[in-house]
Amino acid sequence: MVAGAYTLDVFDELTHLEYPFSGTLEFNAPNLTFKGNAPEGTSLIALSIKPKIHLKKLLHTQDQKTALIVASNPKNSTKVSGKIRYDFLKHLLPFDIKQMILGKQGIISFSCNQDNYNDIAGTVELSKSRLFLQGSYNLIEKAKTNFAISLPKKELILKKLSLHCFKGSISSPSITYHWNDDPQEQTIYAPFTINHLLINWKKDFYSFVKGKLLYKKEINKKPKITASLLLERSLLCENILSPGAHQLLFASTFAPCVSGNQAIDLELKVKSQEAVAAKTSFLQTHAHLDLDLKSCYANGALQTPELVGTITLDGGALQFLRNKLMITHGIVHFLPNRMNDPIIDFIAKNRIKKYVITLQATGSLQKPHITLESIPELTEEQILGLLLAGSENMSLQADLPAMLMQNLNTLLLGTKELLPKTNSFLRKVSKPLQYVQITPHFADQAGKGGGIKGTVAVDITPQFHIQIQKDFSLQEDLSFQAEYFLTDDFNIKAIRESCGDIKTEAEVRLKF
Repeated sequence: MVAGAYTLDVFDELTHLEYPFSGTLEFNAPNLTFKGNAPEGTSLIALSIKPKIHLKKLLHTQDQKTALIVASNPKNSTKVSGKIRYDFLKHLLPFDIKQMILGKQGIISFSCNQDNYNDIAGTVELSKSRLFLQGSYNLIEKAKTNFAISLPKKELILKKLSLHCFKGSISSPSITYHWNDDPQEQTIYAPFTINHLLINWKKDFYSFVKGKLLYKKEINKKPKITASLLLERSLLCENILSPGAHQLLFASTFAPCVSGNQAIDLELKVKSQEAVAAKTSFLQTHAHLDLDLKSCYANGALQTPELVGTITLDGGALQFLRNKLMITHGIVHFLPNRMNDPIIDFIAKNRIKKYVITLQATGSLQKPHITLESIPELTEEQILGLLLAGSENMSLQADLPAMLMQNLNTLLLGTKELLPKTNSFLRKVSKPLQYVQITPHFADQAGKGGGIKGTVAVDITPQFHIQIQKDFSLQEDLSFQAEYFLTDDFNIKAIRESCGDIKTEAEVRLKF
């Protein structure tokens, strides 16, 4: 029998941290027992040297709770099983992995053999967990895999891996990892099947995803992700026509697989099984995706991406404060080497009062050509007034139409961050009320006495409108107009002109 004391310092090359151990030891053949203090707790290790050295018991307590317990099988002492709390294991993991998987709850159960320390096999299972994937609202609830470690071959194999989340699952039949002293000579082959998995990226994109994904690392090459994914149900809180949305769709797909500044080659195919719902304060639509991406992801961004495919819009509307234009056609074509400058073809129209307003955008995303037309014909200035203030009689200063069109480009093609500023600008210009529009006329009156005119328009019902116009520089200048729509193509008016004359009119719109 031998008894004594020990001290031990363990240095972790991955985390560059040093862990001190100290305590007492006792050898009473064939058993060897260590007791003492370990980092943030106490530990007990019991070994046996017959038939060869093997572990009989391992116990570690932390904050008066069992953090790790391992015990051998009474009938077969070379087989051990145990449990470890994830919050304890997390302290031993590399920083990059700790950043990817957040949370503390979870029990890891495992079992393995000790017959041959050069070839160890067993199972690992995670249960009772609530772990978060970084950037996602989905939870890891349980996981299980069989493992085999061969030290002579420097090989780790995971078989029948299954990862169950709060919404969805990930599985793999076999993952192979070969290591070497030189990190460049490590190889990994990891195929995954994704089923109804909820992914989220920075609260801007939510989707249920299914498909296949392969993570592969070959000798002296960068890791590579190849995936073919189908978006089952999705919500995009970003302007689907903006460059930011295109980056977001792909970043959300693979970002949880990437940690730190690691560079990874990408080949992704993304299609939508159901249309992606895209919603911002200005645009609401549904989009069908058929996109292929080749790129390298490094330093948190796509490097020299090559994106080809189409985004097709299916219905929806543009919201101009209180008026809407319904989307009748919309498609975005991505050509090689032009990810941020695709070809666009977009049409939205609606009837506002007696006018059919059409907005059309063509050209490329960086050089768009946006036009506004109406039937019956109105000037661009009148159409803007009708969209923003509900009145075709709105008049603007000479530079305001150009400013409005510039902001229209931003609303249609800009990112979500720009929309609130542009919406605020348009509200300041129009100041519309729900039922009453007070429309000032900002026409330059220089040299004409500086007269100020204004229009009050009241929508009694969707078919009955009243409009009063007053020149405040002239006491008797007051005009009045009441208009009633019997149908979309026939309306009657009662008019009182500023000179006092009263007349009636009937308008009929014929279609050829």
